[in-house]
Amino acid sequence: MKNNRFYKLLALGLFPVMLAVASCASAAVPVGWAGVSIGDGGLYTVSGLGQLYSLKAGDNGAISVVWNLPVDSSAKVNVFGNIVVSDGRIYVAGYNGKVYSLDAATGQSIASVELDSDDSQPVVGGIAVDDGRVYVGSSNGCIYALDSITLSRIWKFETGDRIWSTPVVDQGTVFVGSFDKKFYALDAATGAKKWEFAAGGAIKADPVIENGIVYVASFDRHIYALNMTNGDLIWQYPARDSSGPNQWFWATPVIVDGFLFAPCLDSRVYAVDLNNPANALVFDLGDRISANPVEHDGRAIVVTHTGKIFSLAADGNQVLLKELRGVFDGEKPVADAALSVLDGVVYIHTLSHDRVYTMNVATRELHSIKLDSTGGSSQSTTTVTVTQMVTVTQ
Repeated sequence: MKNNRFYKLLALGLFPVMLAVASCASAAVPVGWAGVSIGDGGLYTVSGLGQLYSLKAGDNGAISVVWNLPVDSSAKVNVFGNIVVSDGRIYVAGYNGKVYSLDAATGQSIASVELDSDDSQPVVGGIAVDDGRVYVGSSNGCIYALDSITLSRIWKFETGDRIWSTPVVDQGTVFVGSFDKKFYALDAATGAKKWEFAAGGAIKADPVIENGIVYVASFDRHIYALNMTNGDLIWQYPARDSSGPNQWFWATPVIVDGFLFAPCLDSRVYAVDLNNPANALVFDLGDRISANPVEHDGRAIVVTHTGKIFSLAADGNQVLLKELRGVFDGEKPVADAALSVLDGVVYIHTLSHDRVYTMNVATRELHSIKLDSTGGSSQSTTTVTVTQMVTVTQ
């Protein structure tokens, strides 16, 4: 890449995530935090150290394992973004810079490809699949379009810095944010740039699109509403002359009942009225939020880093539904993976103990299943956390 900057990760503890150190080895091993993906009638996730799981939903949120296999039989593949299930295939992007497709019924490998043999770097975001193509961004600052059958490259577009967000495809356009502080709209067929928008900070959260407007949350502590056709700014929250969040927007917002619920690392969720952004609600959950929330039955379901599950409404109602810590064997789970919901059951994949929790929203009944992170190995892990990213000139 032509970019001469890199980001130094400081291990002091603002958001949990980046690395786990294997206790029986000297090398640092990244531990993934993929959420539970729903598709083709099944539930799928990847454990912290690379086991792909097919799960089956039972009564009242109970779950069981159908099968589990390594994403890559020759190496551990750690997965941080969402996996996608489409047309009988599971698509997985690894921290090793590779993309995999596997059979959704059996987990057997179909194809794999290194994104860029000249500049392969970790993939932290997730995958989008649309109209026979797979779209994914890389830490090398490029977004790639691949053929969904062969995984051969169709096009590549280079931004000015790393991409950690998941692309979103809508009406023939690929939308994605970059750490170069810009948000891009690309032609899905050719990769040609349609427009770009300059924010004041890096963009990690995935874009959210509704009614011709794309909503972008940035590390500059602002949310932008942009015309999806030309990138023109419609509004921003907070306004330039007002105060607002004091930490990054890391998680992807969710739209509920005409409000954009945007979790922030400052322990608050900012619910912004889409028609009147000056009308915003602030929910203080007392703990940072880095997991993507979900919408269910007209409410936003949010989980904090320490495993408190909240239900939030556009009328300001805030309900603590459940706390995960100590429920099973005194465990203290770290909840940072994206949430998912199906048939009134919320799925939460926690990092520190590699467990999938389910909660029936109506009854608040909890179930869980512990994943085998190491594929049968007795290897244990210790999480390392980071506080900030500091731009450094080489």
